This record gives sequence, C-alpha cells and structure tokens, in this order.
Amino acid sequence: MNSDNFRVERDTFGELRVPSDRYYGAQTARSMQFFKIGGPEERMPLPVIHAFGYLKKAAATVNQDFGLDSKVAAAICEAADDVISGKLDEHFPLVIWQTGSGTQSNMNVNEVISNRAIEILGGVLGSKTPVHPNDHVNMSQSSNDTFPTAMHVAVAVEINTRLLPSLRLLHDELSKKSKEFEHIIKIGRTHTQDAVPLTLGQEFSAYVTQIGNGISRVDATLGRLYELAAGGTAVGTGLNTRKGFAEKVASKLAELTGLPFKTAPNKFEALAAHDALVEVHGALNVVATSLMKIANDIRFLGSGPRCGLRELSLPENEPGSSIMPGKVNPTQCEALTMVAAQVFGNQVAVTVGASNGHFELNVFKPLIVRNVLQSVRLLADAAESFTKHCVMGIIANEENIKKLLNDSLMLVTALNPHIGYDNAAKIAKTAHKNGTTLKEEAVKSGLLTAEQFDQWQILLCFVLCRAQMALCVAIYDKHDALLYLRLKDRMSASPLEVQRFLHSSCDIVADKMNSPGNKANQQENFLGALLLSDRFRSFAYLTNTGTKFLLVIDAEEGTLKDHEIRLFFKNIHSKYCSAISNPFYSFGSSLHSSKIDAVVNELLVSF
Repeated sequence: MNSDNFRVERDTFGELRVPSDRYYGAQTARSMQFFKIGGPEERMPLPVIHAFGYLKKAAATVNQDFGLDSKVAAAICEAADDVISGKLDEHFPLVIWQTGSGTQSNMNVNEVISNRAIEILGGVLGSKTPVHPNDHVNMSQSSNDTFPTAMHVAVAVEINTRLLPSLRLLHDELSKKSKEFEHIIKIGRTHTQDAVPLTLGQEFSAYVTQIGNGISRVDATLGRLYELAAGGTAVGTGLNTRKGFAEKVASKLAELTGLPFKTAPNKFEALAAHDALVEVHGALNVVATSLMKIANDIRFLGSGPRCGLRELSLPENEPGSSIMPGKVNPTQCEALTMVAAQVFGNQVAVTVGASNGHFELNVFKPLIVRNVLQSVRLLADAAESFTKHCVMGIIANEENIKKLLNDSLMLVTALNPHIGYDNAAKIAKTAHKNGTTLKEEAVKSGLLTAEQFDQWQILLCFVLCRAQMALCVAIYDKHDALLYLRLKDRMSASPLEVQRFLHSSCDIVADKMNSPGNKANQQENFLGALLLSDRFRSFAYLTNTGTKFLLVIDAEEGTLKDHEIRLFFKNIHSKYCSAISNPFYSFGSSLHSSKIDAVVNELLVSF
C-alpha cells in the first residue's frame, strides 16, 4: 500500500502506522494487532460507543469549569456529538475480546475524539495537539471508571428507548385480546390434560399480567443502574479528580440523556462489582421466561390446521415448508422462543462474569455489557415482532373451542356441589367408558334431570365469563334492613362508592314494589337492570316475601344476559331459603351462611 494511505501514530510502546482516513490512533491499532478474535461481528456494541460519547462530552463540559481551555472543551464536545450521532461508528473497530477493563475501547474513544477535535481546530491528525487523548479527552478519568459508566448509560438508554416501549406494546395488545376473548368459554388444561373450564380471555389475562409484571421488574432495577462510577478513577478513591467532578458529570449525563443518572454512593463497589447489571439481567431473564411460556402456549393452541388443538388461528406470514405445499408455521413464536433461549444463556455468562470481580476491579466488563445489551435488543425486537406479526392477528376458532369443551369430561366438576364428588366422578368415568356425554350419563344415573344439568352448566358459564364484572352482592329483608353484604376484595372503585350505588338501587326496588302494576304475590319477580351509571350497573330479584337480592357490577366490563343473572339469583335464593330454615336463625338478623358465602365467593373471586 502507498505510504500516503497511512500516518504514523505513537504511544508509550513506540510507533505504529494507522490508516490515514481513520481517527483512531496507536493504542487502537495495537489492540487490533493483538486481539484478532471473532471478527467484525464481535465488535464492541455501538450503544457502548455512543454512551462513551455522552460521557466524554459531559466530562469536557465539567472540566472546562475546572480550568480546561474553552476552545479545547468545545472541540471535544463537538467531536463527542459526532460519536453520539453514529457519524463515526466505522472508527471503532475493536472487539469485546480485549482487556477485561475495557481500557482499549476507552482509548479508542479518546483517540477518535482527540483526532476529530484536532481536525475541527485545524491541527494535524496524530499530533495530539492541541487536543491530547489522555490529558484532555480523558481528563479526571480512568478506563476503570469510564467503562463501567458507559456500561450503565448504554444499558439504561437501550432499556428506556427500546425494551420498555416494546413490552408495553405487547402488554396492550395482549390486553385487547383478553378483552376480545372474554366471552369464549374453553376447556382448561393442567399437566397437559383436560381440566375445568375458563374463558379464553382469562387465559390471555395471565399473559397480560406476566408482561405487566415483567415491565415492573425491569423498571425496578433501573434505580441502581442510574448510579455511575465516573469520578472513581483507578480503584475508587477518585485520584486525580477535582472535588465535585463525579456529581457534576452525573448531573450533566442526566441532562444530556434525559435519564436520572447520579453518582454512585460507593465508587469501590461501582468498579469492583457489577451487581446492578446482574440484577437488570435477572429481570430480563424473567421476561424471557414469560415470553417462552406465552409463545409456547400460543403456538400449541394454534396447532393444526386439521389435527391439532386448533383453538387459535395464527397469522399466515410466509410459506412454511419447501416440500409440503400449503404448510404455514408459527414462525413468530419460534423466533421468540429462540430469543428467550439466548437470553437464558446470556444470564449464565453475565453471572459468571460478574462473580469474577477480583479485589478492586472486575475484568469481565466487555463480556457483561455485550450480553446484557444483546438480551435487551433481542427481547425488544422480538417482542415487537411477535406483537405486530402474531398477537394482533390472532383469531379464536370458536367452533372448535366449543366442540372441545363439550367433549370434555371435566365439566362434571360443576355437578360436585349438587351431587357430591363421588357421584360426579362416577358419571365422568362411565361417560368416558361408554363414549357417551356427561349429560346422558348424568340423567341416566337418576341423580339429576336434564333441566338441572343444563342450569348448572349455564351457571358455571356465568361464573366463568362474568365474575370479573361483579363488585357486590347484598340481601335486604322486606323492611329494607341489610341482612347480607359481600364486596369484592380488589376493585378499582372505592367500597363507599359501591355501597352508595347499592343503597340507591335498593330505593328503586322499593319504588317498583309500590308501583300500581306490581304483582306482589308472584313466586318470583326478576326486576332485571335497575340503575346504570358510568361506573356501575345493578340488578335485583324480589321474592314473594319481600326479600330483595341485589347485584352490582362494573359497567365498564361489559353486559350480562338476563337468563344468566336470573340463574345466579335463583341459586343464591335457594341457599338463602336453606339458611333461614335453620331453627337457630332469628328473622331480621344478619345472615351468616357458608352456603351463601360459597355461591357469592365463587362470583366475586378476583381473576
């Protein structure tokens, strides 16, 4: 190559030729010479390089306050902006497999910013004047505190700008699906075997909560990630820094990035250990665990199209086979589970790296930050891809879901409270043996009628689909004395709000009773919907003795069908009659009945 294509750079070990079109210097070139490991794909992650740009700009600004020449400081800041923007990405060729403190990468940044600043000021590249890579760009700094600072800044920026927005998008779309599927009753599965029913919406609500908890877990780790090592220099003592440097640099970084960075309270820990990043990756590992479970569930529920579970139809994005025409595969689920597996592996590497911080300095820093950043990026990209190309397009195959539900023997569980566990189990086993339906064997047993079987199954469906709506159940006697009150344990509305609405509803029942057209002697008077507000809706049932049963639901959760609510009231009325038949019960006193509690608790359970 022509000598014009190179310039001579010097470090303490001597001279080295450097490509003339590159801003890096001798120490970077020397690292390239001795660490030819892995190739370009193993380079230091760009978020770390850009974080260094923020750090060097912040340090130059603070150092100007402490006496650094204003022209030099301004040139460093301008060059640092070029690093931050990505304009100089090609000038950072070093791989992560270098010194474990990241010294070569810190010097790579110092050299690039120094030479770019020299160029800005009209100097000669490689001259180290008027901007020196160590004396000016690295002023009041050491690789031992700058690299861990860049680690924290890089990870914090990536989490806030990439990961959390992607997870929130996934959370919102899963929540929409949960709402969309809330009316679809399906068979549950435990141990991969048929279990009792639930709604598809409830099944998806578990995914919503998993992702919501994952977001909270990641967010909870950020406080310690915002603590920066800058100002600790070589071993944490702050040698060769000015008083207040650490605090001012952290404050400037917070200003530049918009994130609440602060100086670490103990610089010795900040250099010698990376527990904050282990904690962060632990939260990422939980997110990956959740995503693995969710993706597996969805692809298994979408198995088919003819011979699988076929409860869900997944979007058909691309051909699935080079040999089987028409085959379409759950590719988004497969990509997501592979990402989760990679994150699991990264968790091991981060743990091993962080646990090997000997004495005053951890020397696995590049390994740690590379794996954490890879996990953040993969999870962010995969979650967004999974959301846009799978979750948003999921369709429930209601016909097949209903068929599987009706074929299941686990619906027999609804009969337990009425005919007992042993009798219900006998019916299920007989139906399985004979290849008949539960209803056929239940009626044949003589333990219940066909009408009772249908009513109890409908009641079960009501509880499954509508329980999340119910907020309150109350019983009043004919004099409007409150005999029984049960509020849902966890609800967005205040108990006082619900009770006020309940009392207003009771007044409406009284008005209906006193209306000219009321038939006071009828055996049953289902009054239907009584009162509706933006938040609540109430229903009532009146007995021929004037006893009133009231139910308050969350109006924002949907609507109820009359036959469903009527069956609920009939059921609770039956338990009420049993309770007041107790010879020890005094009419007009508060009701304490385990049978009523059982019915009400089943309705008000928090899903």
